[in-house]
Amino acid sequence: MIKIFCSVGSQGPFDRMVEFLEALKKNRGDVEIFAQVGCSEKSWSFATAEKISIDEFNEKFSAANIVVSHAGMGNIIRGVELGKPMIVVGRRASFGEHRNDHQLDTIKNFRGMPGIAFVDNQDEFDIAFKKIVCGEIKSEPFDKSLRYRLIDSIRGFVME
Repeated sequence: MIKIFCSVGSQGPFDRMVEFLEALKKNRGDVEIFAQVGCSEKSWSFATAEKISIDEFNEKFSAANIVVSHAGMGNIIRGVELGKPMIVVGRRASFGEHRNDHQLDTIKNFRGMPGIAFVDNQDEFDIAFKKIVCGEIKSEPFDKSLRYRLIDSIRGFVME
């Protein structure tokens, strides 16, 4: 069973991203999904919660085989530190998902980080999921050199 943890963050619902998981769940019987979905008004075919405690977040993040996340810095950094393969989706202002496109800027600056697939639609999500499952996308064990690459990426993003 492939355990997936999804987090939309605290900026409200992100139904477009959660719908990618809904489609995955319909097509695969070997996934167990838990999603922190914010104040979404939709019902999903897997376990969800609007909010979870930091302890539960840490437990679910650590136990997951794959993490699906909005393009929030905290989640990306945690995924890198824990060596979790991630599928990351940026919220788009044009879709009413955020007030601006800073998450797309985050994606631009983190592109190329090992173990992270940045996607924007269902097809890209499905491809990234398959690549993670078959080992084409894998995370590196966390080490100091990766920490410095991450810091350099953040520094480059902040200094732009």
